[in-house]
Amino acid sequence: MHYILIYLVPILCINSIIIRVIMIKIITIIFSFQCLAFFRKYKNKPTTSGLHCLYLYS
Repeated sequence: MHYILIYLVPILCINSIIIRVIMIKIITIIFSFQCLAFFRKYKNKPTTSGLHCLYLYS
């Protein structure tokens, strides 16, 4: 039982890190798509939120 725990703990830790990275990637992709839609909408007049999007994803 003791040995099983030693093997399980690092696997669980690595998995949680991978899941966190994937979640962050998904969130940034969703936000960047929102920014693209925003830019298409307000292409003529650059607004503060549009500039904020540029700042975030540069």
